[in-house]
Amino acid sequence: MGLKPFLLDGEKVISECRVGKSTFYITNLRLIKREEKGIIFKRTVIHDLSFSGIHGISLEVVRGDPWAVALGLFLLAIAIFVLATTPPEEIAGMGFLPLLVIEVMVGTGALGLGLLHRRSYFQLRGPSITGRREEAIWRISETTRVDVVEFVKTLREQLKKEAWAPGSRASWT
Repeated sequence: MGLKPFLLDGEKVISECRVGKSTFYITNLRLIKREEKGIIFKRTVIHDLSFSGIHGISLEVVRGDPWAVALGLFLLAIAIFVLATTPPEEIAGMGFLPLLVIEVMVGTGALGLGLLHRRSYFQLRGPSITGRREEAIWRISETTRVDVVEFVKTLREQLKKEAWAPGSRASWT
């Protein structure tokens, strides 16, 4: 099923960008996000946001991954506990040494990746985008892709046009 059934009379798609399982559309009237959800029982979810509901677009960079750090610390803590409580002869005799070495390597790797991990995304801001759930809906990732950057530029241009259109909030000032 395409986007056509969800478009209003006279509404035209200006630009589109696919990011993961979501497709963002800029129309002459609003911004639309179409998400494909589910693996076995698939469903389509459509979100829309009027241009007057968008006050800005932020480029946000998040450093660190707390889940990877937690996993790394957990694995290293288990390895330290086993080394501290088990005599070395038992570790070597029972064949646990290779497993312990692998556990330390995986734990160190997860900790390192967790501390060095970096991700960035474009976050739409506005009065109707409140709470974590709404922010997650209006987040555009994969900021290094040229088509994503061009899409955001097109959105900014459309917001600028909308801001100075007769009857908009910016034209009142």
